[in-house]
Amino acid sequence: MTRRDSWWASHCAHCEQALAEAAIEQTAAALRALGVDVLKVDSCGGLRNLSRWRELLGDDVLIENCFQGGLVPRTLPATAVMSAMRAGDPPVRIAPSNAPCSGSASGERCAYNYYRTSADIRAEWGSVLSNLETVVPFLGDGSTPPRSRPSLWAFPDMLEVGHLASFEEERSHFGAWAVSSSPLTLSFNLSDASTIGRVLPIIANTHLLRVNAAWAGSPGRRLKVVNGDQQTWVKPLGSGEYAVYVLAAGQTTVIADIDCGEVGSELLVANGAQAVLIRDLYDPDGAVIATLRPKASDFRFQTDPIAAHDSRFYSFKLISLQ
Repeated sequence: MTRRDSWWASHCAHCEQALAEAAIEQTAAALRALGVDVLKVDSCGGLRNLSRWRELLGDDVLIENCFQGGLVPRTLPATAVMSAMRAGDPPVRIAPSNAPCSGSASGERCAYNYYRTSADIRAEWGSVLSNLETVVPFLGDGSTPPRSRPSLWAFPDMLEVGHLASFEEERSHFGAWAVSSSPLTLSFNLSDASTIGRVLPIIANTHLLRVNAAWAGSPGRRLKVVNGDQQTWVKPLGSGEYAVYVLAAGQTTVIADIDCGEVGSELLVANGAQAVLIRDLYDPDGAVIATLRPKASDFRFQTDPIAAHDSRFYSFKLISLQ
């Protein structure tokens, strides 16, 4: 695991709001001397000129555009205040130089590497769901290209793993961020041994980290929502493999019925020489839980009952039986 040193600039403390844009040059020089790898630029201080930060820091420093959804990749001008912000949040004041990029061209050079799609997250299940919802429009839907991609990731804010009400909520939260290719930013005290011990099976899950880092043309997308309580997400991993994440978002237990053809057309195997191998990615060993062989009718998988706020995370992979 690689450690990255980060810095938070232009945040909402009164002392930083008073800083003039000229202070960016001095701050950038200090950050380079310190070897900082990641810069978070907030929206309400005086140092929010993303283009100038990029010019001074170069491409080797990751820049987070933390403008709470007020500046995201699109072709239309950015709005000054995000309508979905909570009452009492500071207004989003955007520097004129921060011209938005469209996010539609893979070679396009934006001033930032990842961008907030949401207001600040809170350590509450409802807030996790609300922030997750804000990333959906940037993932593409199979017919429109995604605006979340390598070097330009949609980010629904940091992880609240370590702060939520249960282990199930925390792994569901981590799983949702993993399947949508969100940057995975921890927010709990890393010196707290008790918290580390509780969440380590979640944050050190190599299967989920692999899914999060994979790029096979899509950042992942939400496939469907059933009755408002059940969400199914998919992400192609390449070589005939897909990640499938099922979330019981509401207050009821759900059972998901997953159509392999909806997950990926290549999973609709046409002969007896192939099958779909399904693994449990929450299991440290990625245990095999099913092998689906061709049938004359539909080609489906049904989950076990998933309790409220819990989830399942699978790998669906096309394999040869010969």
